[in-house]
Amino acid sequence: MQRRGFLLAAGGAAMMTLTTSCQKIWQSVEETSPTSATLGGDSMLETLDIVCDLVIPSTETPGAKAVGVSQWILGAVDNGLLATSTGELQRFAELLSTDFPFLQSTAAEQSQILAAIDNRAYIEHSQDETSLLWQKFKTLILMGYYTSEVGASQELHYELVPGRFIPDVEIKDGITKAWSNDWTAVDFG
Repeated sequence: MQRRGFLLAAGGAAMMTLTTSCQKIWQSVEETSPTSATLGGDSMLETLDIVCDLVIPSTETPGAKAVGVSQWILGAVDNGLLATSTGELQRFAELLSTDFPFLQSTAAEQSQILAAIDNRAYIEHSQDETSLLWQKFKTLILMGYYTSEVGASQELHYELVPGRFIPDVEIKDGITKAWSNDWTAVDFG
């Protein structure tokens, strides 16, 4: 098998596994509704609801809170998606309230807290604990929303291009590096 064929097959298999995992978590959320009791009770779910709503608010389409991404995250953590543990979720909720209580803050203050964390994580590329946990949980929020029915069918736009795929990238002999696509917008290198 040629390298290109292998990479295409491996990439497709990885995406199918990830998509299948996300869909199974959505299915378990719909069937059992994971509980937040083991994760600090209702305050954990309330914190997740607020954070999800700040990341993807409701517009013409329902936002992350309305879709139930908080419950999906609890299911994702229970299933170890992105190697995320319940301890990390609890620690992130604690770090949100480092300066003053996150849940008792106004909506504007909560937005400022999250904007500051996001700025440190993605613009300044900070490697502190809060930034690293935020990158993980923001990825989970985006994965949860865009694998939900609303996110995938109402929020995203798909335009079918008629015809067949004709590869138009010239591959020259001697090039040994693979192409990379960092879909989470996180610098891992």
